[in-house]
Amino acid sequence: MWHSILAALQFFTVVPVHREIPLTKRTVTGMFITLAWLGMLIGAADYAVLWGLSHFNVTPLLVALALVLTSAIITGGLHLDGFIDTCDAFFSYRDIQKRHEILDDPRVGAFGVMAFVFLILLKIALLYELLQLGVVSWWVLILLPFMTRNGMLLFLLTTKPAKDKGIAHFFMQKLHKKTAYFALFQLNAIIALFVLLSASILPIILAIVLLVTVVIYRSFALRNFDGISGDLLGAYIEGAEVLLWLVLLLYYA
Repeated sequence: MWHSILAALQFFTVVPVHREIPLTKRTVTGMFITLAWLGMLIGAADYAVLWGLSHFNVTPLLVALALVLTSAIITGGLHLDGFIDTCDAFFSYRDIQKRHEILDDPRVGAFGVMAFVFLILLKIALLYELLQLGVVSWWVLILLPFMTRNGMLLFLLTTKPAKDKGIAHFFMQKLHKKTAYFALFQLNAIIALFVLLSASILPIILAIVLLVTVVIYRSFALRNFDGISGDLLGAYIEGAEVLLWLVLLLYYA
């Protein structure tokens, strides 16, 4: 399990791990199970920033910007990069083979830049509105990153790789599906716990929305990319997070 934790930190954060991790089936499976809990730690870091800034006379807009930056810095912008590449490929309106070439291209196109700008502005706007309403609590900040990463795992488990090479294909070959499916039960347990902690049905609503996003995004990936890739996994996390923030706003507004 220690190797799995180190692998999750090495692949999905900027935390320096100065050692070579053996990527066995056990390690990779544990890494994806650990990833959801890593999301909780990212949420805890967001809450620490929120708590720290609450001691200063700063506007909700600055707090919203700080929260968006915190998550991006901890993850090294990895998921944002996947979102940019996915939008570049999708909005090219080319055939699937050309879209894969665009995904592999390290250069950023106009569609990716525009999508990135809109995503960041939407994140800041949603957080600003929620901060104005006073509903950005510790459990919300911790639960959402946990949920989106569990959603990504479900998407990974139920969708075939788009290519017979690349990071997604490699992980699929190493992922022990039965163990990983069992790990998804942790989502149900955590949702139940947060229902009790928050004394609200909101976590259940968010979980239902999350499952719907997996179904829709899976169809999108198969239709437009013939499966999953590393970029599409990152794009899912970014898109699902924004959607869950939007659901929160509609719930409380």
